[in-house]
Amino acid sequence: MGRTRVSPDGREVAALVSALPAGRFVLGLSGSPGAGKTTLAAALAAAYGIAVVPMDGFHRTSDELVAMGRLEHKGAPDTFDAERYAALLASLRTGRTVLAPAFDHRRRDPVPDAIEVPAEAGLVVTEGNYLLLDEPRWRAVREQLDAVWHLIPDVGERVERMVQRHIVVGRDDADARAWVGRVDQANADLVEAAAGRADEVLDLTDWDGEVHIAPEGLPLERVEVVHHVDADEPDNDSLHSYRYEYDLIWVTVGSARILARRYSDTPQQASLMSIEEDGVRRFIHASDLTSPLVAAAVAYLSSIGVEDVQRLGGGSGYAPIDL
Repeated sequence: MGRTRVSPDGREVAALVSALPAGRFVLGLSGSPGAGKTTLAAALAAAYGIAVVPMDGFHRTSDELVAMGRLEHKGAPDTFDAERYAALLASLRTGRTVLAPAFDHRRRDPVPDAIEVPAEAGLVVTEGNYLLLDEPRWRAVREQLDAVWHLIPDVGERVERMVQRHIVVGRDDADARAWVGRVDQANADLVEAAAGRADEVLDLTDWDGEVHIAPEGLPLERVEVVHHVDADEPDNDSLHSYRYEYDLIWVTVGSARILARRYSDTPQQASLMSIEEDGVRRFIHASDLTSPLVAAAVAYLSSIGVEDVQRLGGGSGYAPIDL
């Protein structure tokens, strides 16, 4: 079992994906409630265009849980239909088109046949708490997975994610925290006890939530992404008079690096702000636009979904750059 601490830009995840074999490969993401499984699965889907099948789609219905007397324990291992989950994973391994259920925490029950995994799909990701659980019903699930990565986040952040998830569906803060302590933490203890059965453990403490892929054929040596939030103190209603959230992205080629900024509310847009060479920072000139450094930065931004790139050129302000 390997253990990897993931950098903010997720480069280690990209390296692990690149090492996977071609063709149909079913990768499981396990972890405690709030560990970041859904976030990593979504990042992989955005970066590679892959299908994601969540274990949450196999929640038993609320009517079933009421009949079982387990509605107040929804999320525990026995509140999932593990046998049906294992059967669907087995269908995925046949390489044919498969329809899978989806789940929205704001809805009462799973949505049948909401996710299509096409026959031509190679990598398919499934994510859930109990993929590694050492119980007969869940061992049958593990047997259908080609590999499982177990995720470890910052514990405080994990708990807060769970609290916010319960608040979104209608619980107040006190009730949400009580549920996390009574139900989610007990489930987390079970999940962590089984972590030793994983193929790889990913520490996501530093990760910024995206997987960045360097475009092939470019002299890209390093990408560093730092997430910033600039805001004043909130008022009594938790509102800010100003709040700006953005990524600062440094792309390095050789001894030079270029700085880009991308605001979170307009992720399809980015601005090249400056170039730094030998510790000296300067504006970006028109003559730089044909350089490998600018080409690498523009191609990288394009690879993560940016469609509109501008450059800051000193007194000339911002000017568009063709992608």
